[in-house]
Amino acid sequence: MAKQKNPKGQGYYYKQGDYFYWRLVRDGKTIVRSASTSKELEIKVKSVLGSRNANDKTLVSEYFGAWLQEIHDLNDIPTYKQYESLYRNHVEPVIGAYRVSSIKPSDIRKVISTMNTKVIEIKNKKGEVTSRKVGLSEKTMKHARFIMNTVFTRAVDEDKIIQDNPVKNLKIPKKQTPKQRVLTIPELVSYFKAISTSRWVWSVWFDLVTGLRRGELTALRSSDIDWDNNRIIINKSNSVHGLSGTKNKKDDYIFLTKIALSILDKQFEMLKSEGNPAILNDDGTMKSGYKNEDFLIFPTEKGTMIKPNTYYHTIVRFAEKAGIKAHPHCFRHTFTYLLRNKVSLKELQNALRHEASTSTLDIYGNMIDDMNDETAMAMDNIFSKVKDEIEKGLFETSEKSNIISLDEWKKAK
Repeated sequence: MAKQKNPKGQGYYYKQGDYFYWRLVRDGKTIVRSASTSKELEIKVKSVLGSRNANDKTLVSEYFGAWLQEIHDLNDIPTYKQYESLYRNHVEPVIGAYRVSSIKPSDIRKVISTMNTKVIEIKNKKGEVTSRKVGLSEKTMKHARFIMNTVFTRAVDEDKIIQDNPVKNLKIPKKQTPKQRVLTIPELVSYFKAISTSRWVWSVWFDLVTGLRRGELTALRSSDIDWDNNRIIINKSNSVHGLSGTKNKKDDYIFLTKIALSILDKQFEMLKSEGNPAILNDDGTMKSGYKNEDFLIFPTEKGTMIKPNTYYHTIVRFAEKAGIKAHPHCFRHTFTYLLRNKVSLKELQNALRHEASTSTLDIYGNMIDDMNDETAMAMDNIFSKVKDEIEKGLFETSEKSNIISLDEWKKAK
């Protein structure tokens, strides 16, 4: 009897004399089972493989494809694009051609190992390679583990294709967490000098005093402001994949401090001065303010939502002009740093909208030892002093650099 190969990872059958045999090499070890009948042998094979459906021919690519299609059909396009990209770039090249029933923990480890050793080329605007780094981030590998765990859990619990989830004990290689970039007062002075006459100046100020994420900031609308309770409702985020829910998949709230309100006023005045389409009514008249209206607070000059990467590079460009290294998330880090030791861990967790205090400690534990009015007042006091220090620095150099007071910025337009 000729050898009959099974799907990859499930061995092969053959017959010698009156006996039927099955042979499998797993993790360098050879496993052999024999029986006088094929049915008896099949029972023994299943005891080795577990209660897997050895005859199921569904490929990993097909199984993932069906799962992704379900997400797409739910109109969760940003999530679909994110998961599809993770699968296509990292999972499919390694195990896409395997059968779901054949996947072993070693196959899953190979996916992560490939990600951890991948060489990434860093290119400049001309497309020239300026540097290389080895390995994707720990965060990206955790995301890949998440989608694999979700799909293979389904294969166990719902479709009964496999007995055990091959992802469940997977460890992600630990990488050194980069130190969070916090801007000093002199650096903030330099930055606001560079961006002072840009239309994006108030978005950066608002980011600094609220700690919003880039996607939350650029998606913020006037209808998201709860004027009765003086707070902002954070329920959506702008990403490269489109508009979606927030990072922790739930509505969040942050208090609107007095300084944040004053910045919103300045932003609206700026939009009025440029006649931004975002604040125009259908009849061409201009909206009177934020209340009872629905428009983007930080739109492009055309009144549209700015792409997150465009906003990122805009902020970085002004940092380069200022002679410092900074990106949008630096202002969130700085927000956290300025609040350290001034509010409790729970209050800081709420301000940052982390799901758990462990997230706050994991990310900002090197900076810090239910948000309420007292906390909002404390934040106001802190950021008012910071604003005064920054403006003092701007005034000291205004005669040389023609930089004006931030409070007088709108008069320069």
